[in-house]
Amino acid sequence: MGFGGAAREDADPVLDEAYLSELAIAIGQDGLKEVLLSARANLARLRMKLRDAAAAGDMTSVRKIAHALLGTCAQIGAFEVRVLASFISGEAQTLDEIRALMLDLNNALDFLDANLAARVSSHSS
Repeated sequence: MGFGGAAREDADPVLDEAYLSELAIAIGQDGLKEVLLSARANLARLRMKLRDAAAAGDMTSVRKIAHALLGTCAQIGAFEVRVLASFISGEAQTLDEIRALMLDLNNALDFLDANLAARVSSHSS
């Protein structure tokens, strides 16, 4: 997955394909596209807020923002980012631990964003 800088090829899929298929059946392809667009915007906003809170040393805000990031990832089946956000929101004890995880989180968010961008463009009419 990432935690130690493991190669991307060995990582879990960026998105849970079975979950996305079920979601598409439930809300349709247009609904799925809307969810993915919204998630992409939320992830970008939350990434910036998390970075700023960590830089400011605001542990309370870091935990709240990571929890919101976790929720957004759960909505779209983004496992790797969800695991990292979960660790930051609950298990990480210090800002140093959180800052150390930020590289893995940012890399995972980059891969996730690229995947979401490709999916949204492939669902365009």
